[in-house]
Amino acid sequence: MPLNHVKNSDLSLQYINIAFGTFFILLAIITVVGNILVIGAVSCNKRLMQGVTNCFVSSLACADLLIGALIMPPGASLLITGYWSAGSTMCAMWTSIDVLSSTASIETLCAIAIDRYVAITSPLRYQSIMTRRRAYILIMCVWLISGTISILPIHLGWWRSDDPVAQACYDDPTCCDFITNKYFAIISSSISFYIPLIIMIFVYNRVLKEAERQVRAYCRISEVAAEICENGTTQLRLNAGKHNDERAAEEFVNSEKRALKTLSLVMGVFIICWLPFFIANPLKVLCDFCIPNPLFIFFIWLGYINSTFNPFLYSRNPEFMTAYKNFLFYKRAASKMSLKAWILVLTQETHNPSGCDSSFSTSRAPKGISGVSAKMTASSAKSRSEILTFKNYSKQVQRSVGASTHP
Repeated sequence: MPLNHVKNSDLSLQYINIAFGTFFILLAIITVVGNILVIGAVSCNKRLMQGVTNCFVSSLACADLLIGALIMPPGASLLITGYWSAGSTMCAMWTSIDVLSSTASIETLCAIAIDRYVAITSPLRYQSIMTRRRAYILIMCVWLISGTISILPIHLGWWRSDDPVAQACYDDPTCCDFITNKYFAIISSSISFYIPLIIMIFVYNRVLKEAERQVRAYCRISEVAAEICENGTTQLRLNAGKHNDERAAEEFVNSEKRALKTLSLVMGVFIICWLPFFIANPLKVLCDFCIPNPLFIFFIWLGYINSTFNPFLYSRNPEFMTAYKNFLFYKRAASKMSLKAWILVLTQETHNPSGCDSSFSTSRAPKGISGVSAKMTASSAKSRSEILTFKNYSKQVQRSVGASTHP
C-alpha cells in the first residue's frame, strides 16, 4: 500500500511537471516571437532607428531573446524529464548564458531608466548628453559587466560550493542545478539585481516627480489641461482650426499620462518578476531548507517571464504598435503587390497581337488601363505596383481583367 501510494504520488508529480513544462515552452515561443518583433520593428522603422532610447530597447530585446531561445526551452525540458541530458559542458554553457542574459536584461532596464531620467530632467540638453556613441558605450558596459559575473566565474569554478550535496551534483552529468557558494550568491545578486534596483527606484522616482511637475505646469497654463487634470478623462469635442492650444495641451497631458503608466508598469512588472528570486537566491544558500525546491524553481521562471512581458510593455507606445504591424505585414504586402503587377502585365500581354514580350501597343491596350504608358515593361509594372496603394491598384487590375473579357 505505501509503495502504491509513492508510485501514484510520483506519477501525479510527473504529470504536473509535464503540464508546467508545456506551459513554459509556450512562454518561450511567445518570448522569442515578441522580442523578434521588437528587433524587427526597430530595424525596419527609420524613425525608431533614429531614437537613442531604442538602442537600449533593442539591446533589451536581444537579452530577452536569448532567454526565450536558449534558456527557457532547455529549462522546460529539464523540468519535464527531471534530468539534464546534454552533459556537464553544455550545463556550464547553459548556466553561463542564463546568468549573462538575465543580468543584461535587468541592467539594460536600468540603462533605459537612466536614459529617461536625462530626457525628462534635461530635455534641452538630452541630445548632447545622450548621444548614440554614448548609448553604445553604455550598452557595451552592460554586456561586459554581465559577462564578468557570468561566463568568467562560472567557467573558472568560482561559484562552486563545498557542500556534499552540491559536490554530488557537480559530479553527476545528469544534474544541472546551479548550487553556488554564499559569496557568489550575494555578490552576483547585488550586481545583477540590487544595485540596478536601487538606481531604478531613485531614477524613476525623480522621473515621475518631474513628469507630474510638467503636467501641473501645463495645467496652470491651459484651462483645458486643468479640466483634464481634474476630471482624469477627456470629454472635449474640438472644432477643427479653433482650439489649437487646447488640443496641444490635451495631447501633452495624455501623452505624459501614457508615459507615466508605462514607466509604472515596467517598474512594477520588473520588481514582481525578479524580487522573489533574488530574495530566495542568497537565502537558499544560507538556509537550504527555508526555500523548498519547487518554490525556488517557480521563482526562477517568474524571473524569465519578465522577458516575456517586456515586448508587450513597450508596445504600449503607438509608434511601436504601428512598427509591429508594418513589420508583420511587410512581406505579405510586398508579395501581394508583386502578384498584382504580374497579373496586370499578363492581362496586358493578352491584348498584344504583335507577340512582343516586353511592350504593347497603345492603340491596342485594354480600355481599363488606357492611362498606362505603351512602353511599360514587367519591371516598370513592378515599380509602379510599389507606388500605387492596394486599393487603387486592385481597381486597376479589375478594370484590366474586365476589358480583356469584354473587348
